Amino acid sequence: MIKCEICGSELTIKTGQTYHFTESGVDNVYLENLKVEVCKKCKTTAPYLPRPRQLMETIGRAIALQPAPLTGDEVRFLRKQAGYKAREWAALAPVDAATQSRWESGEQTIGPQSDLLHRLVYFCQLAEREGSKLPDRMVEQLAASKDERGQAPAIIINVDNLGGYVYRSQTATEKRSRRAA
Repeated sequence: MIKCEICGSELTIKTGQTYHFTESGVDNVYLENLKVEVCKKCKTTAPYLPRPRQLMETIGRAIALQPAPLTGDEVRFLRKQAGYKAREWAALAPVDAATQSRWESGEQTIGPQSDLLHRLVYFCQLAEREGSKLPDRMVEQLAASKDERGQAPAIIINVDNLGGYVYRSQTATEKRSRRAA
């Protein structure tokens, strides 16, 4: 019997769940077909994360290619996923470290040119680290990103296929996630 780390009660395992993956550091990532431990007493949930490194890479790619402006949390996620400290990343942008900090904390909205530059720097750093070239048509896809300041779409990752993802409205996804729990 598996015990809850919080209250010591018995845990059950639910499969095929949709899980709002806020532990990623961004608020718009949902994992589908996931195994989740649920405490019978305190209702605490804990996901089983398959291949965490590949999962985080997929989230990074989905964020960098999403058709919406980057949020501060997403800028921070891309920087950390690329393995850079804030000052190092700011120098690549190039922006003042204080400006980078304001973007990441959400105090200041990132402009369209800096948004695009952050995405490009992310992919360049990723390609350099992996010793590969940039994906075909990536620059065109990034340039086509909308400069609308609406809500970013939910990023849906089916854990049975970690290389792929889809975008959905966050409102519909949140409702689906609550029903699954």
